[in-house]
Amino acid sequence: MRWTRARAKGHLEERSRKWIAEKKRQTADKENPQRAKQAR
Repeated sequence: MRWTRARAKGHLEERSRKWIAEKKRQTADKENPQRAKQAR
């Protein structure tokens, strides 16, 4: 598989999306510990 510029860009966007989602989840957990306990 060739590592093209388009693929690299898509890969970075995917990773940043996951990172942002994780950060949002952590922030929500801090703001609402009760809800976080129920979700797990």
